[in-house]
Amino acid sequence: MNVLFPVALLCASAALADVVFPAGETTAIVDNRSYTHAADGALVVEKDATVDITGSVGYDASDVVSADVPVMSMTTGSVLKVSQGGSLTFTDLAGALDVNGSAESPAKILVEGGEFKLAATRHSGMNLLGYLTLGEHSLLEVSGSGIFEMSAIAGNNPRFAIMRNQGGTILFKDNAQFKLGDVCNTSTLFSNGYVEFSGNSVLDYCSGVNSALGGI
Repeated sequence: MNVLFPVALLCASAALADVVFPAGETTAIVDNRSYTHAADGALVVEKDATVDITGSVGYDASDVVSADVPVMSMTTGSVLKVSQGGSLTFTDLAGALDVNGSAESPAKILVEGGEFKLAATRHSGMNLLGYLTLGEHSLLEVSGSGIFEMSAIAGNNPRFAIMRNQGGTILFKDNAQFKLGDVCNTSTLFSNGYVEFSGNSVLDYCSGVNSALGGI
């Protein structure tokens, strides 16, 4: 297995300031890292690249001002794995986290005993500013007591709809936890994809959850 560090590359699919995990390579992140959008740009997992996180990775999106701004992108055959003891946290989330593969090679987010957190989704009035979007050929799988957590920033018009499943597959199994925290008026959570909870996995409504969970 090749162990690489992400480097800033200039290519057709990524801006100069992006953190790029190169096509076809495996990158192991075993240390603690902090990224900010202004300094580093989007996290780009290129075709057939694998990122395996056993350390702690944080991404600050507070400089992002629009839901159209790329924050993370994954494409055909790419894999983002958060293994046991690892964590990936997006804070003050605005912008787009897009996961799009192909029928032959889906893009995959695998939370295998680690933690993947969208710690706070920003909104302006009635408009959400941050989303995790799962395309038709994508997979989010949480297993091995792994945790996937989503929470929102409260305000006069609190909204919570940071996952848009556009035909992807979501699996929670083997004691996995899906935590919803400090949110209300949830919508488009599971949308029109496939979702399965099995093996003692849990959908955990944390404090502050109220109103309807539309779109499940």
